[in-house]
Amino acid sequence: MNITFSASETTVIPVPNQPVPIEHYLRQPQRLVNAVAEKSNIQLLSREITRDTGRDEHNCPNCPGRELFRLTMRPLKFIHLTLQPTVDIEVWSLPNGKVNLRSVQTEIKGIEYINKRFTLDLVGAIEPIVTNAAGAYTSQTQLEGRVDLKIRVDMPPIFGITPPQMLEMTGNGLLKSVLMAMKYRLVRRLIPDYVAWVNRHQSHGAIATNTNNCSGELPSTAKTA
Repeated sequence: MNITFSASETTVIPVPNQPVPIEHYLRQPQRLVNAVAEKSNIQLLSREITRDTGRDEHNCPNCPGRELFRLTMRPLKFIHLTLQPTVDIEVWSLPNGKVNLRSVQTEIKGIEYINKRFTLDLVGAIEPIVTNAAGAYTSQTQLEGRVDLKIRVDMPPIFGITPPQMLEMTGNGLLKSVLMAMKYRLVRRLIPDYVAWVNRHQSHGAIATNTNNCSGELPSTAKTA
């Protein structure tokens, strides 16, 4: 029995005014990954400098490219099964601070029947949105994001007696709980890390705010050990 589970989650995070816009911080995609998952469950597989950011290669030698991470998810209990997916996620940022992510490969270890009949699609993005309220002296920034998670699986024969509607309701609820946990960690961790990043770089006496430096890091002459 083939069945599809799906869930979506959105988030809006107010960004405090800082000397350096959050766009520069978000040019380091790994910070977003570290915010939504435990570091012990994340492995950086590759980092590739690409030229798909809309900037001229000669004017932006440090533009970040696409990074590939392996995320080991927490065990998911679904009725009689306990699954622990390992998901390879591609993450890339744009010059305006928008960060995109998508899953590229999934593996279910320990249950070969499910692994051969299981696909997971994760697509998400988060970006800074600047607003100018009427009568306000300064603009306000907030992060707006959305993530969609979909799983398709050919259920083992043991589930043949379970009504499909019950399976779908249980599966959709499970995926929703996964996304809500990711959102909770993102909201709790990202902004404090951003503020700490600004303070740490300011302590060096300089920070890269030039739009031609897309790495979000200090110029090499300003860094100290």
